[in-house]
Amino acid sequence: MSRNSVPLVVVGLVAAALSAGAAHAQQVSSTNDYTLSWTGSAFGSASTVYAVEEAYGTTPFTDGAFNLSLYSDATNLTLNNAGGITVNFPSLTPSPPYSNPTTVVFSSDGTLGSWGATYNTADPVTLGTLGSLPTLTFTAYDGEDISGIYYYVYAYLPGDWTTEGTSPGDYTNVSVGAGFSTPTFTYSNGVTTVVTSTADYTGTHDNLSFTLIGSAIPEPSTWAMLLLGFAGLGFLAYRKRATLAAT
Repeated sequence: MSRNSVPLVVVGLVAAALSAGAAHAQQVSSTNDYTLSWTGSAFGSASTVYAVEEAYGTTPFTDGAFNLSLYSDATNLTLNNAGGITVNFPSLTPSPPYSNPTTVVFSSDGTLGSWGATYNTADPVTLGTLGSLPTLTFTAYDGEDISGIYYYVYAYLPGDWTTEGTSPGDYTNVSVGAGFSTPTFTYSNGVTTVVTSTADYTGTHDNLSFTLIGSAIPEPSTWAMLLLGFAGLGFLAYRKRATLAAT
């Protein structure tokens, strides 16, 4: 996928709180994923797809509840489960409007398992410019204090965005919250994966932020001049064909 020809989709952020029964499962990790895509070099039609996954260890428990707080513009909420985890409520494809927070109730058979949620939202993408170049800044943030777990943030970018710099196709202005690892930008099979993590997430800072630099696009007046030029060339070609036919 070309970085200048794929629609941009980015995912909004979730504030989440975990509570469980008396003998609850050990929470091993929490993973937040964001998928970004775009149309045009100016990052038109920017939006976000967000996903959160909770993975658990093998300590048996009766049930648990996860309060999933959604952005006000959240759409297409879906849930999933794997391994020994079962999502008991709501349905895996709950119908809108979605309550905020949406309480997800799950249970376990005592073996390794995970559950997750995805939804669409316009956040957290910010459009801007760097000189004459359009930019898109992505910021992931979760304000909930869920310290004591391993926490990952992933972002997926169509195209190759593995060069740091200030030219079209580069990334710049990378920052992470306290305790997060240095983000890596890795390209494979048409997609750049950005990832950072922390062993003890406290929810007090932005998780991950970076800026993508697009290609310059002509101003409207420039487009108008180009169209007039093409029209003129077409008229001249028509006159030449007409003259040759008359001769």
